[in-house]
Amino acid sequence: MGHLQRLSFFFLCFQICLFSKQLEVQIETPHAILMNARTGKVIYEKKAYENVYPASTTKVASVLYLLTKYSDRLNDIAICSDNALRVVSEEVKREKGGYLPPYILESDGTSINLKKNEKISLKQLLYGMLLSSGNDASNVAAEYACGDIDIFVNNVNEMARHIGCRNTHFMNPHGLFHINHKTSAYDMALLTREALKYPLFRQIVSAPFYKEDKREFLQGNALVKPDSPYYYPFAIGIKTGYIRSAKYNLVAAANNGAREIIAVLHKSPTSKQRYEDAISLFNAAFSEVPEQRLMFRSDETQFQKEIPKAKSLLTAVLRSDLYLSYYPSEEEDVVARLDWMDVVLPVEKGTTVAKLVLSTKMDGLVLLTEELVCRDRVAIKLSSLIMNGIRTYKFPIIFILLIGAVGGSALLVRRKAE
Repeated sequence: MGHLQRLSFFFLCFQICLFSKQLEVQIETPHAILMNARTGKVIYEKKAYENVYPASTTKVASVLYLLTKYSDRLNDIAICSDNALRVVSEEVKREKGGYLPPYILESDGTSINLKKNEKISLKQLLYGMLLSSGNDASNVAAEYACGDIDIFVNNVNEMARHIGCRNTHFMNPHGLFHINHKTSAYDMALLTREALKYPLFRQIVSAPFYKEDKREFLQGNALVKPDSPYYYPFAIGIKTGYIRSAKYNLVAAANNGAREIIAVLHKSPTSKQRYEDAISLFNAAFSEVPEQRLMFRSDETQFQKEIPKAKSLLTAVLRSDLYLSYYPSEEEDVVARLDWMDVVLPVEKGTTVAKLVLSTKMDGLVLLTEELVCRDRVAIKLSSLIMNGIRTYKFPIIFILLIGAVGGSALLVRRKAE
């Protein structure tokens, strides 16, 4: 039994080699990537693995860490410390940068104007970080979460490595310039993909504004602002960024109902260019027409398994030909696996007895699951049926046999007496 089942299993655990073709699109931004948010498949990249300064797109990673650890404490109140709000001029930072903490704020940086000893909820801080790009909100949230901003940054870096980031090292929670504060477009896409798993993150980055307790945070991403010339109807956020050394940056996501895509752009020469390039990338992805590949023919595909006590082998077949739908830019290596179900004899024709599972080789993401059914009725062996009957009815049979034996003995004794 086990031998045939294992043969079927190993026969089906094979790789189907497919070959994706990167999207053909021209953009000006020097560092960019386009990733499927559901599968993690890279469908376009341009110097996406090289180090760049992320500017305020850093806040995506900081908020992700806060959501992973404190999503059940959003109403907690943080008190703004003097340390978290300390500000210096860009000139001072340039002259004494090596002696200052990497998270220290700059006088011309973006903020939500927090004051020393002011109280603010963690939820408001998250909105302040993602909508208004508050550097002060980032420091206060980091200090609240870990008691020390440097510890917070170390934890974010550890989280990034765990997710799979290989070219990321943050020095602060907000993205102000530091020579060692770097990431890549690919790593930022990985972080964004994780962040999109949190409903609150989606809610924040897509909001045009947020108002609570006399505080109002305005959306800074033109893709989701209806009155913007760069408004994109499928856009769902996410974060802009700018410092002189990093130029114009954008992490964006869009969903057209059939596909959700993450776009990351670094070092765009102008704000306008980053939006135009993001829209070009999204349009190219959403213009792709899905194709279908025949994976298994129903008339040529059958798998057999030996069932204990069965009169014949169990033969599993597909109801119809099996096709896999995919986008040309996302075609990738697929692994097929057969999962047998537990069955009870007899197995009637047409009964579902197994599942054929197609998944990505890279990360095991299930792409398609198809049921297989019993081709011919599988009956139980007569000998097994008899033994089952004996086991099931053994006490009544023994009782009848005993009565017969006793009755027979009594009759024999009477005849001898006569």
